[in-house]
Amino acid sequence: MLNDIFSVIMDTSLKGTLIIITILMICTFGKKLSSEFKYMFLLISVISLIILPLSAVIAKSYSVPVFQPLQYSVNEESDINENFPVKFDIQEKPLEAQVENKAQYTNDNKLIPYFTYIWLGGFILFILKMLVGIIGSFVFPRNAVPVSQQNISDLLENLKQGIGIKRRVSLYICKQSISPMTIGIFRHKIVVPFHAPEWEMDRWRVVLLHELFHVKRKDNFLQIIVGIVSAVYWLNPFVWIAVKWLYREREGACDNSVIAYGVTPVAYATQLLEIMKLYKTPGVWNSAANSIAHSAKAEKRIKKILSSNESQQLFGTKRLIFITIFIMCLIVPLSLVNITASGANISFGLMSIDLNDDSVNITCKNPSVDIRNVRVEEIPSRWPLIYYYGSILNGFGPNRDPATGKIVNMEDIKIDVLHNGKPIAATANGRVVSKYEDSSGRCRITIQHKYGFASVYSDIYRPRVREGDNVSQGDVIGFAAINHIFSYKITKDGKAIDPIPFINISTRIIERNHSKK
Repeated sequence: MLNDIFSVIMDTSLKGTLIIITILMICTFGKKLSSEFKYMFLLISVISLIILPLSAVIAKSYSVPVFQPLQYSVNEESDINENFPVKFDIQEKPLEAQVENKAQYTNDNKLIPYFTYIWLGGFILFILKMLVGIIGSFVFPRNAVPVSQQNISDLLENLKQGIGIKRRVSLYICKQSISPMTIGIFRHKIVVPFHAPEWEMDRWRVVLLHELFHVKRKDNFLQIIVGIVSAVYWLNPFVWIAVKWLYREREGACDNSVIAYGVTPVAYATQLLEIMKLYKTPGVWNSAANSIAHSAKAEKRIKKILSSNESQQLFGTKRLIFITIFIMCLIVPLSLVNITASGANISFGLMSIDLNDDSVNITCKNPSVDIRNVRVEEIPSRWPLIYYYGSILNGFGPNRDPATGKIVNMEDIKIDVLHNGKPIAATANGRVVSKYEDSSGRCRITIQHKYGFASVYSDIYRPRVREGDNVSQGDVIGFAAINHIFSYKITKDGKAIDPIPFINISTRIIERNHSKK
């Protein structure tokens, strides 16, 4: 389970890196873009790391094939007692390079658990750091007192109305010499240092305006979201670059908003420099607070404030819609592509099957399978026909369509029974959990087995079982279709896995029994 989560994160991280690099290049070369525009670009690109895996679940996923799997066939045999053991003849040998790639994948797969635990340790540390900041932001105001000056309270209310903030914002004076900051996710509090009552009204106006613009844009809440993304993808250096740049442009966006409200650039830069010199933001609250004295390259920040080239227009809805559509145009194609090698997850090289006298041990890395001393009839280990004849027409995973030449991903195998009307058998003991029959009489039957296994039989006719029936390995559940081809699929905990290694168990049993005679 943990390995699967890590694999999804790595897959999303690779896709998200492409989006982040694109946005970073736009911000780098788009010198005329305002800080607000860059901030929204960076913010949505970081949040896209959450949207990517969700959109991949909703959208239909296509796999990028790494190699074409081995193709197998079963020799036609009229009587099980005359021709055995069953042998799988390889129709198409893979290139040597393909075999080396498969072996390399197997060795690399052993390192996944170690990387998973390293990632988990870092994730926990970053989440704990963020939680300390959030908890501190709730505990911190207990050591502060509300501002008692009526003229300051009136100024706060007037600025709120001018900006368009309707929610309640409290103003507190702290007993420490800290930078003015906004704390709280839903109930916002502006906290100022202990000697703030001595400030001139110009400084009060600058500080309150800056912090109120943080409140208006819900920056504290968005900072928590960004913090969670940073914790999940802490192994990706591009995420840290984007987040650092995001915080810098966020402060620049607030600066532009203050200037656009009517404060002159020189007056604002002067007040900001003095505040930066006198006060510092406590590091413990950095994850849950926004401060006017945020360490966002002070010199560059002041130059931007004094520069007349920087756009001071507030961010509009049309620009937000444009950025969202642009990012979605990057997300949707990436979510449709599965960068992880599909079809290479499970094969004879990655699955270990040990057959004992009356039981079997099966171990596999991906998907995670580790079952021991299991009776062979309890898992889908049988050839899905009463008699051992027929042909497997395709392999599991990527296959080349002989008609079009295109690569298609197959989660099931097509079996040609060579003659219509041949009986199809349950491959293990279990219970029929689903039976669907269309208007033409074709059926799809799903049998649930032990240990999370299930077998699915499609395109069969004249079903012999009903939903809820218990079946034993070898019981007839239906018959082959008119074109004598049906589909067979095995899943483990809902994830499709290669049926051929399991079918191979039955051939080894036959071979062993024959050798004893």
